[in-house]
Amino acid sequence: RWVVEVDTCYADGKRDDRRTFNTGESYPLQARSTVLLCQMKKLRNEYR
Repeated sequence: RWVVEVDTCYADGKRDDRRTFNTGESYPLQARSTVLLCQMKKLRNEYR
């Protein structure tokens, strides 16, 4: 899963909904914006 750290299409650089994205899922990148996505670490119980 991926979390959005910065998206310059928002005034404060943050998505309002704090949504995460699955690997392989498209991100709705807006024209003339930059996005920084960071991969979330898996918790120990997610490795099962």
